[in-house]
Amino acid sequence: MLDKVEEGGSGGKHFELVENADIMIETTHRSDAQRIYHRGFGQDEVAFQLSGRRATLTNQGEYMLDTGDFLLIPPGTSHRNIGDMATIRIILYTRKPVRLADEFIERAKQAGQPIG
Repeated sequence: MLDKVEEGGSGGKHFELVENADIMIETTHRSDAQRIYHRGFGQDEVAFQLSGRRATLTNQGEYMLDTGDFLLIPPGTSHRNIGDMATIRIILYTRKPVRLADEFIERAKQAGQPIG
């Protein structure tokens, strides 16, 4: 199906998979940098890196995501995704705020990777 999807305004191929009044989930496939910074208002954005390696530049710093990583982007955070290899992400947008689960924070500590 993705071979028939047109590139979006910021480049790459992306389309919405499921949605309701609170959440929307989309997939993005790209092999270039996004052309513009953008931000979500009134929604958290969680990016799950399914394949490849891609950086997200934000007004709070740069975050490199490898396969299996995820990034929580709070509402109003300006960001742009950069990289030059083929990658796939699943993006979750939610109007209700999310936070890192206590279990995730504890496991990160146990692995020697404490969460800021």
